[in-house]
Amino acid sequence: MVERLKRRQDFLATAKGYKAVRNGFVLEARERDPGHLGQARAGLTVTKRVAPKAVERNRMRRRLKALLLIAQDALAPGHDYVLVARRGALSEDFADLRTSLASALRQVHRHRDPSRKDREQNLSS
Repeated sequence: MVERLKRRQDFLATAKGYKAVRNGFVLEARERDPGHLGQARAGLTVTKRVAPKAVERNRMRRRLKALLLIAQDALAPGHDYVLVARRGALSEDFADLRTSLASALRQVHRHRDPSRKDREQNLSS
């Protein structure tokens, strides 16, 4: 199970890490402490600027939360992740969002860890 990011300070720190921009979201990721193998943590951000109506924001939040639940095995231990919603999260097909998340995870971890391949295959299956 993935822990939730709750503190603003953690969201701001993650925003300074690696980013992968996709149609439905922006994935922000950072390693908490080099060599630290604690549980992965994840958070969501859906702003009024992206979706002025609460109904739309809640729908985006539910879709991205489901995406994170599916992808929890692909998240690297000791890392923080934030999914920042974009307008495309409302209209994009869920399977396309899932594929986008898999490629975004590959992008933010491209420079590291060869064992990521196993976790990425769990996401795409």
